Amino acid sequence: MEQLQTITVRNQVGAVGLIAGTCIGAGILGLPVETAAVGFIPSLILYAICWFFMSWTGLIFVDIFDKARSCTSFISLARFSFGPVGVALTAVVYAGLFFTLMAVYMRGGGGLVALCLSPSPPLWIDTTAFVVLLTPLMLMGMRVIGSVNALLLCVMVAAYLLFVVVCFPCIDMQLLERAEWGNMGLTFPIILTAFGFQGGVPTLLKQLNYDKGAAKRAIVVGSLLAFAVYILWQALILGTIPYAGTTGLQAALANDQTAIAPLQTSVRSSWIYPLGTVFGLCALASSFLGVGISLVDFLAEGKSLRWRRVSYLGVIAIPYLLAIQNVPIFYPALRYGGGLGCLLLLVVLPTAVFQKSVQGHSKSGIYILWAFVSLATYYEIAHFLN
Repeated sequence: MEQLQTITVRNQVGAVGLIAGTCIGAGILGLPVETAAVGFIPSLILYAICWFFMSWTGLIFVDIFDKARSCTSFISLARFSFGPVGVALTAVVYAGLFFTLMAVYMRGGGGLVALCLSPSPPLWIDTTAFVVLLTPLMLMGMRVIGSVNALLLCVMVAAYLLFVVVCFPCIDMQLLERAEWGNMGLTFPIILTAFGFQGGVPTLLKQLNYDKGAAKRAIVVGSLLAFAVYILWQALILGTIPYAGTTGLQAALANDQTAIAPLQTSVRSSWIYPLGTVFGLCALASSFLGVGISLVDFLAEGKSLRWRRVSYLGVIAIPYLLAIQNVPIFYPALRYGGGLGCLLLLVVLPTAVFQKSVQGHSKSGIYILWAFVSLATYYEIAHFLN
């Protein structure tokens, strides 16, 4: 009872916000474009399936990290459960996922910077402008990043709400009725990235004094809130921008553009495009700072201050060199790097640890999780071959 009394309403609300805020990142700008081919109703079903299984793995992580309180990250969890081999595999997947996401944020941010300028500058200039603007903030450390991200979140929420109010009357229901059921599986893996909050579970447990009930409630409510935001955003984008045509979502995917670019020509309201641009820049900047400092912490864990400075250089330089290449990067990186990385790190890892920890109990849940992993892997391979 004493432990439960220490969990205040403020702590619980903050925990819900942590989960929802981690889910709603820069991927929201690309998911409607990537999933537009299947239509709104099929994508809604896929979102629901991915929300269920990703929330389930989040609840599994709560039990795992509660039992192994000395584990404060995926690396320490892999070391605790599988030894050096598990550490090596997890480290490779973790670094690959986060470097890929950094390249996605740089390319997406550069693209939005280019939309704000006339005439549009070369790719490397707008990408460089986005990186140069945000890198000094990342170098200032977590305290500054936390304050900046709080401000970005407030602006993002305000822009999103205004976007909904202005855009909702513009929705064309005929656009939402379009459905391509045969291709829905190909968008399956990338939607996993919409619910990638599991890395924050150790922080969540500490924030809630290892109250598992409060942590699980926060995961369910926070992920449900993110699910609602994603579905409403999906309806707004797919309901206002046609799929086909030179200014449609299909062309945006081919041109490696986010969902913001087609708004300029597809929606008549003068408010929607600037609101969407502000929302997109805030989402990309917030994700860039959060993922960037997390990757630095990962690379510099247990190392000297000099190595930490080298880590900052690597975290910026490696994805930057990838982002300025004049080839499509945003969606391939989000699809294969993000989708595959989330599948391995956030679904396969907890399922394997869960299977190892289950002794003498019903294993039906494990079989269902491995079936989900197999299905997602199949569609990841099918999308790659397609």
